[in-house]
Amino acid sequence: PKVRTTIRRCLVPTVLAVCLLAGRADAKFPEDIDVRGLSVLDSNTAQVMYEYVVREMAMTISPKALSPGETVGSFGFEFGLENTLAFPHTTFEADDTMPRWDDFNAWEMMTESGEPNPGVIYMPTLRLRKGLPYSFEVGTTLGWMLNTRQSVLGVYGRWAPQEGWRNVPDVSLGWAYNGLVGNETLDMGVFEFDVTVGYTFVFGLDKEFASARFAPFAGLGFLSSHAKPKNIEFDLLPVTGWADKAEPGVNPADFRFTKIFVGFTLVNNHFQFAFNGELIPKGVQAINMRLGLNY
Repeated sequence: PKVRTTIRRCLVPTVLAVCLLAGRADAKFPEDIDVRGLSVLDSNTAQVMYEYVVREMAMTISPKALSPGETVGSFGFEFGLENTLAFPHTTFEADDTMPRWDDFNAWEMMTESGEPNPGVIYMPTLRLRKGLPYSFEVGTTLGWMLNTRQSVLGVYGRWAPQEGWRNVPDVSLGWAYNGLVGNETLDMGVFEFDVTVGYTFVFGLDKEFASARFAPFAGLGFLSSHAKPKNIEFDLLPVTGWADKAEPGVNPADFRFTKIFVGFTLVNNHFQFAFNGELIPKGVQAINMRLGLNY
C-alpha cells in the first residue's frame, strides 16, 4: 500500500503537468519546430532541409517498444510513466553531411529560437495498456517534448499467439501509430509494425509463492513516416514512406526505417520497471524507461 501511495503521489502531478503543457498552444518554447524558418531559402535547399529534419523527428517520436513478448493478460491493466532520451543529429559535429545554408544547419533553420537542442530530446510519456481475450492487448500513449509545445499521441495493439507456452519463447506481433500534436506548421506521424521475442522468468521465495517476473526481450520494428507542412506561404512537398502516395521528386525509401530494440521488464507484485535501447542504423538512437503499476 505504501508503494502504491507513493507512486500515485508522483504520477498525479506528472499527468497534470503533461496535459497542461501539451495544451498551451500559445506558449513560446525555444525548441519548437517551425517550418516557416525555411521561407528565406530557395525551393531546393528548403526541401532538402525540411526532409532531413522530418526524418530525424520521425525517428525521435516513433513508437517505443517497452513491453515483453507476452501481454498483460485478458483482465490485465497497466499504467506507467515513461522517459525517453532520443539523440538526433542537430549539429555539424554529429553529422557533417547535414544540409547547410551559409553557416546554418537544417535544425537551426527549422527551430523557433534558431538554437536547436544540443543533441538530446527528452520526452516524458504516460502509457496505458489493457489486455484482451485471445492474447491481444491495446494501449495508448501521451508524451510531451521538453522545451516545446509539441506533444506525441499514440495508439497501438499487440497479439502474442504463443503466450503461456512455458517451453518456448513468447512472440508478439504489434502495430502502432504516433502522431505529432500541437505544432502550427507541421503535421506528421509514424506507423510501426514490430516483432518482439522474449521469455518470462518467474521467481520468488519458492515456486508456490513466486511473486516476481523478469522478462528480457528483443525485437525488430519496421517504420513508415509521413509529414505535411501547413500554414506556410511558400511551396514544400509533403513526404511519405508509402510509394503509391509519394509526390514526384520525393523518395519514399528515405522515410522508411528499420529499428532494432533490446530490453527487459521487471515486475514485483504490482510494481513494474522497464528499460530498453533502440538502434536505427544511421539514424536516431534512443533509450527508454518506464515505472508503472501492473494489475
